[in-house]
Amino acid sequence: MKKLRLFAGSLLLAGALFGCIKNEEADGVKALREAQAALINAKAANETTLANAEAAFVQAQAKIEEAKALQAAAQARYQELQNDLREAQNTDDIARMEADLELFQVQKQGEIAAAQLEAEVLLNNAKIALEGSIRALKAEIAISEVSTPALDEYLAKYTEAVAKVTGLQGQIIGKEAEIATAEYYNSSNDLMNLKLIEKEKLNNEKASLEAWKTRYEAVSGGRITVAEAVLDAREMEDSLEFAREEVRVERAKQDMLRANASTIYTNANTDYQEANNALAKIEQFTNGIGGSIPYSFLEVHYDVPNPTPSFNNFQAADYYETAIEAMEEGLSNYELVYEEILEIKDIYADQIEDLEAAIEAAREEVVEKEHAYTLAVVEYQADQTTAKESAMDNAETELQDAQDALTDAIVDYANFRNDINDSDLTDVEAHYTVHYNNWVDGDLIFTIDDLIAWYEARIAQREAELEDYELDLAVVEAYIAYLESIDVDRIPELKEAYFAARAAYWAAVEKYNELNSQEIFLTTELSRTAIYVNALENEEELINDNLDNIEKGIYQTEAAVAMIDKDFASWEAYKTKLQRELTVLEDELAVYQKKAENYYALVNAELDGTNEETEQTETETETAE
Repeated sequence: MKKLRLFAGSLLLAGALFGCIKNEEADGVKALREAQAALINAKAANETTLANAEAAFVQAQAKIEEAKALQAAAQARYQELQNDLREAQNTDDIARMEADLELFQVQKQGEIAAAQLEAEVLLNNAKIALEGSIRALKAEIAISEVSTPALDEYLAKYTEAVAKVTGLQGQIIGKEAEIATAEYYNSSNDLMNLKLIEKEKLNNEKASLEAWKTRYEAVSGGRITVAEAVLDAREMEDSLEFAREEVRVERAKQDMLRANASTIYTNANTDYQEANNALAKIEQFTNGIGGSIPYSFLEVHYDVPNPTPSFNNFQAADYYETAIEAMEEGLSNYELVYEEILEIKDIYADQIEDLEAAIEAAREEVVEKEHAYTLAVVEYQADQTTAKESAMDNAETELQDAQDALTDAIVDYANFRNDINDSDLTDVEAHYTVHYNNWVDGDLIFTIDDLIAWYEARIAQREAELEDYELDLAVVEAYIAYLESIDVDRIPELKEAYFAARAAYWAAVEKYNELNSQEIFLTTELSRTAIYVNALENEEELINDNLDNIEKGIYQTEAAVAMIDKDFASWEAYKTKLQRELTVLEDELAVYQKKAENYYALVNAELDGTNEETEQTETETETAE
């Protein structure tokens, strides 16, 4: 910071020469350091908000990508609806299929619109923060008194480039949403409506640019002074801000009305469709192929707040009845065999208990003889006489006899259990399962206890499956009862309500789109007003540059009007047009991002006094332009 450094040097020199005013000099140095710190903090804050703004743009694009991912997953359903419409034979079927397709489009476009709104909020918040940090940086530069003509110029161009970047980011988000939404239009009427909207938008854009051209020419031609132009622009800016805020409030209200109208429209369609389909569905769910049951109905029977897409698919009642009958028979067979196995185990329970008791007694005898043998060994070691040795040998013999007796008891128990498992157990298994080499339905069975555990597990499993089927049957029967309760005579009334709700929804959408277009227009006008004021307050060259850009914009708008028939010749042509416009915006964004970076480098170079870097970076910026 050239000026700050020079000022600091002069203060230090003054302190050396005039010691008597030491306190005043210290105060000056302190003020200088505080100004330096504030300026450094302002620069750091600006760099942080720049990074945050770029992160917000990435996050905003991710919102659109999430909506597009949902869209990709829904393409199969969309294609299915289109196929149904093509295959419909009679007038009623065609009308019903058209309604289904239209509602599907409405729902999917709503998802994209919601994602776009979230993205716009992210971008707007980041833009406000960035504009505030730039104003703070300018204020600190003014307070620190380091301003130079070059620095002022670079700051102005940096501000303009940043404004262009944030504006282009918003346009890119809007274009990406347009591309996503275009996938859900399909008729020639849709294409014609979009064509009319685009033509009106282009004509409005051209009128706006021509008005701005007139304003710039009035200043450059001397018909109005810069001061008068700035005053007019400030008044216009206030008026535009007020108008945009009013439109934003109205758009928010209309968004709620649109959402409410969409719900009413969807519900009316559901009622009308269900009434039309009630008789067919009764047969379908009684002895047909089954189908899907609305989630609103399922909530009565299931405690599932957001059922999965497959959760509402059910078989017909006769399917469940047949299955339940078979399952009950199978369960009964399992229980019979299970009871027989328990009886077999009960028959031999006393013998098994005796054999287990014999094993336990033999174990206790072994423990007792082990202790006696240990004492005999200790006594012999203390007094190695013949009598003691003989006593030790007798104790060892008794221990061996006890161990042999334990082994015999264990073998007797095992042989007895094997006799059960190889004879009566095999007969029981043959009642229900294919038995070969101790295998039951793929599970290896070694003992009677294993088989008991196997049947207990299977019985529990079959009971759970039976309970699920019985619950499903109850739901289907309840749904059939609901369908049977629908009065077919109400179909004309429901049809009238459906078409009224449909008309109300599209009227709400039209009003919302109108307000949205107004907000976009006012935002664009505000941006152009800010650029205009910036040019007026800085230099004549910037006015001429902006005038050139406006004339270029008018030419491009006229060219777009001339291309409109070709761009709307088909849906593929329209999608190609949108993608081409997105590419142009992305290329333009890359250019202005580079400009913003270079002008910010020039600002830093001017503050730091690095003239060599300044000249180099300025050359790069001019090349980018």
